[in-house]
Amino acid sequence: MSSISHWLFARFAKLKIGQRLALSYGTIIVLLMVLTLVGIDKLRILSETTGDALNDKYPKTIMVNEVIDDLGVIARAMRNTLRLIEPEQ
Repeated sequence: MSSISHWLFARFAKLKIGQRLALSYGTIIVLLMVLTLVGIDKLRILSETTGDALNDKYPKTIMVNEVIDDLGVIARAMRNTLRLIEPEQ
């Protein structure tokens, strides 16, 4: 590994300053492009997740909460009916 890095450093050192700058800036531009593509992909995934939560999960949550509320109303009505039917103790 050391011989490879030494060889690369020696090749880089032999380049003229303009060539070294061009290579360095080119590397930075390529890294920025890769970072941009990764960021765009992550934003796409976030958009899909948000769309799923908004269009699928949230309406289901609202329906479940309505069912829970309706069950509470039914339970109170049954309790009140039983109080009316039972003889006083």
